[in-house]
Amino acid sequence: MQAKRAIVVGQGGTGKTALVRYFKAHPILNWECVDFDDGHRLRPDASDGEALRTWFTEGREFWKTQLSSEAYAGQNVLLFGSGILPWRDMGALADVPYGYLVLSESERAKRLEDRGDAGLARIFTKSSPEMREIAERLDALGARRFVADGKKVEDLAQEIAMWVRSL
Repeated sequence: MQAKRAIVVGQGGTGKTALVRYFKAHPILNWECVDFDDGHRLRPDASDGEALRTWFTEGREFWKTQLSSEAYAGQNVLLFGSGILPWRDMGALADVPYGYLVLSESERAKRLEDRGDAGLARIFTKSSPEMREIAERLDALGARRFVADGKKVEDLAQEIAMWVRSL
């Protein structure tokens, strides 16, 4: 049987890292959970837009290579991250099932500020046409929407686990 891949995307502050930590402690049977932020260099400061774009591009290339290599041969992999959208030259990963995390702007801003990312909070919590377009495009591709507002990590993780098991 061929190994499966699934990707869950979300903006900063939507809970991706918390979910990865949860799944590392409580694995989904036969699935390896990985974080986009792991495996390549540290994320640059959000104020340096060009460096941030380069970092995302490098990260996409890193994970496209890793998930096609012997490193994850025969393993089902659930990848959490930002900027790994199917229309952004994802190669073979463009056809994998996608899910995406949604969280209200006010809650995202609070989470980002609480973790010391005030710069990200100012930049990334604006309601923008680009964010709406991303959600619309993911919906059109059949991506599974996971609403994080008012949910504990454990509850959101159970929703994602059910989705992953159904793949």
